[in-house]
Amino acid sequence: MSKEFNYKRAWDQYVKPEFEKLPADVHHALSATRAEVDSLHQVGSSKSVSGHSKDLMGLFDAIPTSILAWAAEVVYYYGHLAYDKQCQDGGLYWKFQDLSSMSMIARKPYDGELIHQAKIKMDKALEAFHDHEEGTTYDNDEVPGYLLSIAPDLGNNLVEIHKVTTANHKPDVFCIGPRHFPKDGGMYIKSEQAPCCSCGQDYSAHTYDVVMVLKPVLKEGQDADTILKSKQIALRKVLKHIDELCKASKIRLDGFIFVKP
Repeated sequence: MSKEFNYKRAWDQYVKPEFEKLPADVHHALSATRAEVDSLHQVGSSKSVSGHSKDLMGLFDAIPTSILAWAAEVVYYYGHLAYDKQCQDGGLYWKFQDLSSMSMIARKPYDGELIHQAKIKMDKALEAFHDHEEGTTYDNDEVPGYLLSIAPDLGNNLVEIHKVTTANHKPDVFCIGPRHFPKDGGMYIKSEQAPCCSCGQDYSAHTYDVVMVLKPVLKEGQDADTILKSKQIALRKVLKHIDELCKASKIRLDGFIFVKP
């Protein structure tokens, strides 16, 4: 893997600001939860806790579900990601989330979609905080952003990088199946531990080219073929520059493909 989750940046730039925007009644419920945190205990493996006072649940029940669903996610990650241990004492962050769930589930009618959408919103937001892991190669989807970060004018207003992808797969695209899942219970699929589910050949027998897809930059009324033919010298310089940057960063690049806008 060439990306790793940047906990500190996610907490500083997204979760902490979202936490500070939560309404006063949410912060009041969090303070009350902190006061009772030592008496709160998880019930088995469920998303519920026991030992809470009636007054504490009353504070959660008074918060509209449309607000509480998002607050539960924010408070959880505020504590879970906090590098300075905020909201972590006594499991405050997950106990607040469980109390929120209990409150929302107990209401009639129960709107589970609110909780689901809050989780999706948080997951999408946190995706932006996966940074490149130093010392590893760049994934294809990382390459365009990386090259533009070190050479903002890379296309010279002639072409723009559309994406980096693979092509010319032989004998076919390697097909993952159940046998590729880790036998030791780990997280990551291991392509080398079983042959392709499609052709039966080993992962090492599969080859492909890595190509960069470029899109001509055109003004209204301009034709892509005409522009590229008229600026062949400038285009060659752009392609050479891209190739040199990739080689310097040990990024595999076997060729280019042009697509019309």
